[in-house]
Amino acid sequence: MLFQRCFLLAAACLTVSALPISQPNRFTARDVNASAALYDRAVDAVYAELVRRVLDDHQLSEEVLATQKAQAQKVVADNEKHKQVDKIKKATPKVRAPDDKVAGKSPKERAALHQEANDKAKDRAVTEAQKKSKAERTQKWEDAKGKLAPVVGSGSGSRKILDPGEKAQVAGALHDAAEKMQHTVDIPGKKDEYTVGTHTSNGKDVRKAVMNSILHEDVPVGRGINKMPKEFRNEPYAPTHPTMAGQRPINNPSGAKLNEYPVTSQSQGWIGSGQVGPARVITSSTGGVDTLHGVVGHDVSKGGDKDDHYLAVHKKN
Repeated sequence: MLFQRCFLLAAACLTVSALPISQPNRFTARDVNASAALYDRAVDAVYAELVRRVLDDHQLSEEVLATQKAQAQKVVADNEKHKQVDKIKKATPKVRAPDDKVAGKSPKERAALHQEANDKAKDRAVTEAQKKSKAERTQKWEDAKGKLAPVVGSGSGSRKILDPGEKAQVAGALHDAAEKMQHTVDIPGKKDEYTVGTHTSNGKDVRKAVMNSILHEDVPVGRGINKMPKEFRNEPYAPTHPTMAGQRPINNPSGAKLNEYPVTSQSQGWIGSGQVGPARVITSSTGGVDTLHGVVGHDVSKGGDKDDHYLAVHKKN
């Protein structure tokens, strides 16, 4: 919200500063009053227009999710591209440098020239394969043109194109969440490990979960019981628990409201769809301070109820 206010104020000032102003030596009292009134009206008009264009919480949530999903799809596409490139390179026959080019060279120099020739051959094979693939996709698209039946209501459900201010708002939300995650109390290193039962989560995935919990706090994502973040009840273990009767998973003497969010290994973390996995980060936000209380999960070896949550062991690496 602070980002939005700053953005609106800056835009209003920039717009109004462009208004024409008369020569100072020709001002009268009436001119000053008229100019002030014009200035006020211009500021009000610009501010009203900018407020109208600002995304509300639900619209912002939709656009942030769409951005995260697009980023996740790009990661998948890039990984697939790398796999195809590696496959082509492995299938390319080994090439050696011409004899006249290596004649009189030392063994080390000959090896380097052969490697260079081999690398160039692999790169050419990749380039040719990519050109062929692009030509096939283009031809497929050309063949499909005109054959596709029009869809009734086409375009009515398409995603709107964001204006620069709205794009800045989405980028600001992502940046602010990442910044808050970085300053969260007890945030782990990327190579840290959290183990509960038979499951281990790494610090990188825990950090993504904390960021998403902050990012989606106002408008939780997902459906039903998996709408996250949601309140973590931190219920005590049953009196019949063999070793932890009456204790709670999280030590929370201040009584701060605790939230839970899934820890998964997807590139963007869990963003509302797919399996939620067995682990959850437990966080709180009090007085502008975000705190990670730990990671919890199930552990049947503890002897309690199968749905009991236990605090993971944190190993710093």
